[in-house]
Amino acid sequence: MRELILAMTVCLVLAGCKKGEVPSTHTQTLRQDSQWVETFFQDYAEAFRSKSRPRLLAKFCLPLTFLTKTGPIVFQDEEHLSTNLDALLRRYEEIQAVDWKYTIKDVRTIGSGIYLVEIEWQFFNARNELLYACDTSYFLAAETPAGAKVMAIIAHNEIERYEQALKRKKGA
Repeated sequence: MRELILAMTVCLVLAGCKKGEVPSTHTQTLRQDSQWVETFFQDYAEAFRSKSRPRLLAKFCLPLTFLTKTGPIVFQDEEHLSTNLDALLRRYEEIQAVDWKYTIKDVRTIGSGIYLVEIEWQFFNARNELLYACDTSYFLAAETPAGAKVMAIIAHNEIERYEQALKRKKGA
């Protein structure tokens, strides 16, 4: 039931907050918000580069919801999230991705201590060649006792872009 409420909340929030629009009470803090978001994603990318399971797991709230075209996927516990992260890292290894860079496209305050962050990820091989880029949205809780954490993720086009990169690699 909690997952359904979270998914419905996300839908309602997205419907009521247009791209680039920040509620007027939070306009003044957008620049400050962007700085901690930058720091968060620097550490997030470094956790992936280092393949550190503890560092990666520390970035997420549980339960964690992935919103997909086919419906939400909810990870209730650390074991299932860890298994998913391991599979994700194996996928990156399969296309020989060794570095992750990102561009923060948008940061929106959508509630008290809750932010929607739009990111473009770029995945590179050891020769610093772009393998693929994709767009991902993150719902961040900014004020957890352990610092900012991801509550939900929308991977808009990663599966398609990854599969294209995999085809290119196999065809080469």
